[in-house]
Amino acid sequence: MGWKSQIYNKLNRPGTRFLVAIAASGYACLRSRSFCRVYYDGAWIHKYPQGILVEPEIRVYTLSDTLRLIVQPCMLQYTPKIGDIVVDVGAGTGEITLFFSRSVGDAGRVISIEAILACSTASRRRAYETISRMSCC
Repeated sequence: MGWKSQIYNKLNRPGTRFLVAIAASGYACLRSRSFCRVYYDGAWIHKYPQGILVEPEIRVYTLSDTLRLIVQPCMLQYTPKIGDIVVDVGAGTGEITLFFSRSVGDAGRVISIEAILACSTASRRRAYETISRMSCC
C-alpha cells in the first residue's frame, strides 16, 4: 500500500474527513480546470458545474474523464439518441446512467436498476441532484 493510500485510510473517518475533502477539492479543481467541491455525505460527492459524481471512494477522475471512459468502450454498437428509452441494468453508482440521461435528453427516459444497496443509494443521490427524469430501482 502506497503512502497516499495510508494517509487516505487514516483520515477517511468521521472528524477528519474534511481534511480529505479539502485536499480532494483542490486536486479536482486543478485537474479539471474548473471549480469542484468534494465532500462526504454517506458517499463521496464530487460536485462539478457540469454534473455530480457520487462514489463510495474518492475518485481521481474528473467528470469529463469519466464520461470519456464510458463512451469509448461501452458505445461501440449503439449510442442513445434524443427521445430514446434506455434501461441501465447493473447501474452501479450511475456514471453510465448520467451519460444516458444526457444522450436521451428531456424527450427520453432512463431506467436505472442496481441490486447493491450502496451503489443504488449513490445512484439515487446522483439522480436526485443532477437528473430530473430518471427512475431508480
